[in-house]
Amino acid sequence: MPDKLSNQRSLKIFIAEYVPTLNKGELAILLGILQTFKILGVKTEVYIFSFFPSIDEKRYPYEVIPINILKELKVPNPLLAKGRLIRFKIFLLSAMQHMLFMVGYALLGRRVLKIWNKSLWQIYLDTDILILGHDQVDIVFGFGLMFLPIYISVLGRMLKKPIMIYANGINTPSNVFKKILIAFVTSLVHVITVRDPESYAVYRGLVGNEGKLFLTYDPAVLAPLANDWKIDEIISVEGLPYSKQHNSFIIGVDLSFEVLTKAYEGKFLLKESFWKAVEEVAKALDKFVEEFNAYVVFIPHCIEPYDLRDDRLVAKAIYSLMSRKDRAKVITREYSTEELKGLISRFNLLVTSRVHAAIGALSVHVPVCVLVYPSDRRAYGLLSPVNQEKVIFDVRELSSEKLYSHLKELVRESDKIRDDLKILSSDLRRKALVNGIFLKMLLRGDYERK
Repeated sequence: MPDKLSNQRSLKIFIAEYVPTLNKGELAILLGILQTFKILGVKTEVYIFSFFPSIDEKRYPYEVIPINILKELKVPNPLLAKGRLIRFKIFLLSAMQHMLFMVGYALLGRRVLKIWNKSLWQIYLDTDILILGHDQVDIVFGFGLMFLPIYISVLGRMLKKPIMIYANGINTPSNVFKKILIAFVTSLVHVITVRDPESYAVYRGLVGNEGKLFLTYDPAVLAPLANDWKIDEIISVEGLPYSKQHNSFIIGVDLSFEVLTKAYEGKFLLKESFWKAVEEVAKALDKFVEEFNAYVVFIPHCIEPYDLRDDRLVAKAIYSLMSRKDRAKVITREYSTEELKGLISRFNLLVTSRVHAAIGALSVHVPVCVLVYPSDRRAYGLLSPVNQEKVIFDVRELSSEKLYSHLKELVRESDKIRDDLKILSSDLRRKALVNGIFLKMLLRGDYERK
C-alpha cells in the first residue's frame, strides 16, 4: 500500500463539515487539529465546507481553504432556513447531487469531471483523506446538511479514500433506527477517535470492529494562545485596569443564552427563565466584586448571528443588572481564538457555559466554573479528567448564594487547582495529539482498508 507521506507535497485533507469561525470554541478545535499536524511534521492543505464564506475566508488560518458549499450545490443556507420542509428540500438537493456524482464516477471514472467539473468534485477526487465528526457533530444527521456523513462516507469508500472520524463526541442513540445508521457509517470509516469516556462507551456498543476505535481527547486543548505583547495590547485597548505586574483579581465571564434559559425550565417561560438567571448571576458577581475587590471581564467566545448565539447579548444583559458596573467591562470587539485564550490566561478565574472556553482555561491552568445542564453530556465527558464537583455547576441549582459560594470555594483552592492543572493539561495535550498520530498511521497504510 503506498505511503502518502513519502513525498514532500502537501497532503490534501478534507474536513467534510462546517467549522463556524464566529464560534471561537469550534475554531479552537480546528486550530488544535492543525497544531497536531504541525507537531507531527505533516505538511497539509485543508479543505472545509463553509456556509458563510464571506465571514469565514478572512478568519480561517492560511492553510485552510473554505469551499462555498452553497454555491457548489446551488442550495439555500440551511442554517438560515426557516421550517423543516425547506431544510428537507436542501437535504434532497445535496444528497441527489452526491449520488449522481457517484453514479457518474462509477461509469466514467475521473472522466466524469469533463461533464461535471465543479471544484467540489475535483477536491473529492484529489483529497488524500476525509475527516468526519469533529466536535459533537452527529455522524448520522451531520450539521447543516442533513445526513451528510452518510453519503460522504459512502462516496469516500467508492473513491477508495481513507476516512476518519476525528475526536468525536456522541450521545446515546435515542432509537434503534439511529443505532443502525451509526453502525452503518462506522462500518465505512477506517479509524474512529473519540474525545471522552462517555462517548467511547457509546461507540463500543455500536462499532463492530473495536480495533479501529480509540479514546483520545479534544484537539482544542492544543490550540495556541497569542503572545504576551498581543495580550498586553488587548488589555490596553479595552482599558482593563490591570497588567502583568498588577495584582488585581480578575474574573472572566462568558455565558450563553441557551444554558441560562435552562436554569428554571418548567418553572417560568423561556424569556422569564433567562432574565431570572441573569439577575441571579449579576447578584453573585456583585457580591464577588465586594468580597474580593474583583474586576469582571465579559468575553464573547461565540458571536454567531443566528439562534441567539451571540454571547455579547448575554453579557450586556448581566451587566445591565449589576450594581458594581464600575468594576466590570463588556468586551464587544471580536478577538481571535488565540487572543481570547491569551486573555483567559491572565484571569484568576473563568465562569462560563462554553465548554471549549473551559478547555482553553484549563489548558493555561486557570480555575474554571462551568454552568451546565445535565442533559448536555459534552461538559461531563470532556471535564471528566478534572474534579467535576469543583468545576461543574448545575444551572438548575442557580441562585446568587449558591453560585457565589461555589466561586468562593474555587478561589480558596485556586493554588492547588492550578498546580493540578499543570500536570493534567500536559496529559490531555498528549492524548489530543494521539488523534493526529492515528491520522498519520492511516495515511501510511498501517490500517488495512476493508
